[in-house]
Amino acid sequence: MLPPVVLNADDTSTTVSAGTTVTFDLGDPGEGRFVAESSDPSVFKVEGEGKTEGTYTTNAGGVAVASGTAEVTVQFFGSTNGVGSPTTFTITVE
Repeated sequence: MLPPVVLNADDTSTTVSAGTTVTFDLGDPGEGRFVAESSDPSVFKVEGEGKTEGTYTTNAGGVAVASGTAEVTVQFFGSTNGVGSPTTFTITVE
């Protein structure tokens, strides 16, 4: 099993092998959530959103599926703050 790759707002691109998990760490979502959307799910499949569940916080993320490049947009949706500006990540799968 490959270790996960963690990207943040200052590190928005990576090249990975198929099967690699990539997470997007954009901070604590508080009462909101971070939702990711892939431009090409056949290259990078989103599998979860970033949210707080009880005492722990998860990051939005997914898995590299097949060779190619996908743009993944992660956006904050808050219960009281509205919608945040999206951050776009470039995932290249070799």
